[in-house]
Amino acid sequence: MAIRNNQIIGGITWSIKEGVNSGMVEIFQMSILKEFRGQGYGSILVNNCLKDIEDFYQSRNCPLQRVYIIITESNIIGRNLYRNKGFYVAANLRHHRLNNKMDLLYAKDYLSEK
Repeated sequence: MAIRNNQIIGGITWSIKEGVNSGMVEIFQMSILKEFRGQGYGSILVNNCLKDIEDFYQSRNCPLQRVYIIITESNIIGRNLYRNKGFYVAANLRHHRLNNKMDLLYAKDYLSEK
């Protein structure tokens, strides 16, 4: 959560996929109140989220393999944010939405970092 002056201004959640031993984690539902966007809170949320995920896996002595998020192609700010955090486009999801907008699966791999 991002809090400013005792007000929640944003949040981010993550979920383990296919069990903890798979090492796969999805980030989803990141949001920041409109009046606080563009002030660095998204970057702080992502940094804290990644640290939380890394600490969780380390505390359980399980290998973290990949963290990923699905981002709408038109969300340039979100795409740049995750790219700057070491994520890359791992897949195009052309027919993922009913409105024919393309989504992109951004991933950050960990096994190659060790």
